[in-house]
Amino acid sequence: DQKDALQGVSSNDSTDKTIAAPHKTVTRLMCFDIYDIDGDGRKDLLMGNTAGELLFYAHVGTDPIPAFHGFEPVAAGGTPIDLPETPRSRPSVADYNNDGIPDILVGAADGLVRLYVGQSEPVPGGSVNVNDGEPGGMYVYSFHVQHRAGIKVEPTSRLTTNEDGLTAPYTVVLQSQPTHEVTIAINSSDTTEGTVSTSSVTFTPNDWDQPQTVIVTGVDDEATDGHTLYTVFADPAVSDDPDYSGMETTAISLVNRDNEPAEIVGRHIFYNNSVWDGNDTAINESDDDAIALDKEALLPGITASFENYTSYSRGINGIVIDVLSLAGEPTINDFQFLVGNNSDPDGWVPAPQPELIEMRERAGDDETDRVMIVWSDNAIEKQWLQVTVKANENTGLAKPDIFYFGSAPGEAGNNSVNTIVNATDEIAARNFQHSAVDKALIDDPYDYNRDSLVDGTDQIIARENQTNPLTMLRLITAPAVDAVIEQASVEEIPDTGVSSAEWNWLYEVDRMNSKNQTTKKDDSREATVDLLLATDWA
Repeated sequence: DQKDALQGVSSNDSTDKTIAAPHKTVTRLMCFDIYDIDGDGRKDLLMGNTAGELLFYAHVGTDPIPAFHGFEPVAAGGTPIDLPETPRSRPSVADYNNDGIPDILVGAADGLVRLYVGQSEPVPGGSVNVNDGEPGGMYVYSFHVQHRAGIKVEPTSRLTTNEDGLTAPYTVVLQSQPTHEVTIAINSSDTTEGTVSTSSVTFTPNDWDQPQTVIVTGVDDEATDGHTLYTVFADPAVSDDPDYSGMETTAISLVNRDNEPAEIVGRHIFYNNSVWDGNDTAINESDDDAIALDKEALLPGITASFENYTSYSRGINGIVIDVLSLAGEPTINDFQFLVGNNSDPDGWVPAPQPELIEMRERAGDDETDRVMIVWSDNAIEKQWLQVTVKANENTGLAKPDIFYFGSAPGEAGNNSVNTIVNATDEIAARNFQHSAVDKALIDDPYDYNRDSLVDGTDQIIARENQTNPLTMLRLITAPAVDAVIEQASVEEIPDTGVSSAEWNWLYEVDRMNSKNQTTKKDDSREATVDLLLATDWA
């Protein structure tokens, strides 16, 4: 790094003055003080040594990892301050004259104390300069901090425009006075998303410290492309000042928010607090690795299958919603959650409140905004969860979006007719084991606790979560718009390997109960089938 030029003139006044410097730790070779001299929020190091030098080390690291710029001797009159062969050169930085500006106080071998009075506020990234002082009294010099050459841009990130013409301003200013004009050309990386108010900014030696504003305006591209990232960048500075010529300028990151209606493009369920997200209950990027790859949301008008419910031992504790052109950051007020497991939608009740709802920008499918919702473990299990994303100004949806996920802990999906959990599911976990050297994949149907192992624990989960035809998760048909949720009738059940004899008596029960009935399905038919199933198969 280039050393700063530290200039000054010393006084010949040898009058002894009694100004006591604060006590500082003295080592065998040197003593020091720590203070944010250049005003960048990081404490610098000012050190006197027995070689007669007062040294300034600028802090250029971070708070947890300090790093100091190569030392710069603080000089007076072009030569180092006279501190020969003494451990008494104790520098101290403080506001000695109470003007809000730090001063430097240092003692020397001649018994005198020199005070360098601060003349201006510290400037981040600046250089320490000692100027000519007036002789007389104690050794007094003016002391100030001035900028190094630089171009300051702020803010540089999280700027937002939209397709309705929302603007985002930012400012550009030089950090030191140039010797000649400095011109910086400004461009948008995508003028179909955003344009800039000026093609360049120019600073002169007279107005270099006056910030100039650049306004970025969003553009409507008439495409449903979601919120799109783009950049406003600047060419290297053009100037006859060698300190500024070719200097790079920080680019500005923006997002242009779409004004077309929002659209939900992804609905997922994930195994929160499982081995796949590091057994972490918080919402973060690791949850993406815990998404159930073999599951999908049950949508209106579709009959449920094993693809729509999980066997996770912790129930439904995490869902993901990916939204294209999401208007705002969703809150609990933008959703409705119901739970139920019967054919009467009026009997569904409010679900437990989620523990967390968070949005991760551009983290979803096709770089859409990803909304993560988590519940406490086992808050929702052995039933269906209905999720309604409301249509409002915050979501940007034109109409509500409704979908479902189910929970049947310990159910291996071995029977497409029902979701009964019994000894078959326990035996399956025993017959298809996976160990630490042969770990199960995330979609393994027998890894009920999603720890990547299939072992005795999974057998116990199936054993402790057994159900029967009265308590099993029902394979509902999700209602179409304003339709009634109903369980699939016997006639609608596809060929699944059940014997013809079994189907025959089920069909007769169904036919007998449907005689003399209207087309509207009666709940007593389901009750009869459930009772027969319970007494014959349980």
